[in-house]
Amino acid sequence: MTRLGLSASRSQILKGGRPYRAIGLNFYSLFNHDDLAQQFALLAAKGVPFVRYNAGQFEAGANGNAGWRQYLTNPAGWWAKNAAIVSAAESAGIGLIPSMFWRHATTCDLMAFTSAGKRDTIGQWGNPASNTRQFMRAYTAEFVKRYAESPAIFGWEMGNEYESYADLFPRASFPPLADGGPASYAAAPANANGTTDQLTTADLFNAAADWCAVVRANDPHGRLLSSGAAISLPNRYNQFNNISAGLDTYAQWMSGAPGALPWPEYENPRCFDTLCAHSYQAARKAFWYWNDQTFAKATPDQLIGLLKTMAEHHGRPLFLGEFGAIRGDAGVTADAAAETAQFTTMLAAIVRERVPLSALWNYGYVANGSGIDAWNVDVGTPRQYQLDALAAANTALMSGI
Repeated sequence: MTRLGLSASRSQILKGGRPYRAIGLNFYSLFNHDDLAQQFALLAAKGVPFVRYNAGQFEAGANGNAGWRQYLTNPAGWWAKNAAIVSAAESAGIGLIPSMFWRHATTCDLMAFTSAGKRDTIGQWGNPASNTRQFMRAYTAEFVKRYAESPAIFGWEMGNEYESYADLFPRASFPPLADGGPASYAAAPANANGTTDQLTTADLFNAAADWCAVVRANDPHGRLLSSGAAISLPNRYNQFNNISAGLDTYAQWMSGAPGALPWPEYENPRCFDTLCAHSYQAARKAFWYWNDQTFAKATPDQLIGLLKTMAEHHGRPLFLGEFGAIRGDAGVTADAAAETAQFTTMLAAIVRERVPLSALWNYGYVANGSGIDAWNVDVGTPRQYQLDALAAANTALMSGI
């Protein structure tokens, strides 16, 4: 049997049994596009090898025609959309890395609209018998069975940045990260635990092992599995050990959790093939990542080198699932030249470090049917230069293989 998609061999990515390196794109809102053939043709012409995308919706949905509730009310239409994406990617020769359950709280929220009739708290990710986990297993098996024989599927991803919402201490100190605990504290306080609803690293490990097992059981090609993790919060050690919300020292951050694993390794359980991380930079924005290290050592391009070294030390390929640069940020003066410098530095680091797999954020953003976000690299936007730079970088990245 010909092995489809990407796989891992220690710190290398393989495609067709041969070493492979590539820089792709995040196409977050691909599921909401109706112009699939046109979009994939454009990306193919730009030499984009693969896209990572939200293979569903962000929220459960306000009604049966919105969000993930569309899957419950019209499963045939839902699967037809997924099939159209896979078919269009096949025709264009572009790979796909679908992130199945993008937002950590959405599946828990969705349970209110199933036969369960009640939201799960987000901690139910850690309960194998919960409605959330039962839904996860059934849906994952169906998804993988449907598309496992497609050459367009490069790999599978569980979700996006779940670990950023785990083990926060104290929870009330992090209102931005109280997102969906689960969702509607104000709208339905009786159905949610509010700020006491906590997701733990143990919950994530338990759910990850389950998800990986389901994918492995239904994909005969042994494709690459990704956690979708970001990069550990700069106070992860202090958070996990319930010390404070203050920044870790470099030694604390590297010491990780029980077992002395560094945080990026610990937040990517071993059932996942890759060490997945996300890294960004904004123009003129300081990036002091640890409280005892210099700026020069903690810039995103330096972090890329650190993560690559860490991944190789643990015998895993690095998947930089998101990276990017933007000229504006809160309280930061817009500066196109600084943005370009940041992007160029990060891209050069990916090539220099021979990062096996990475994906620029973001292409083709659609919110509520229209609109382009500030990070977009679409043709005709101020960041088209970033899209145009990928082809040459991919050629340089593959040299020597």
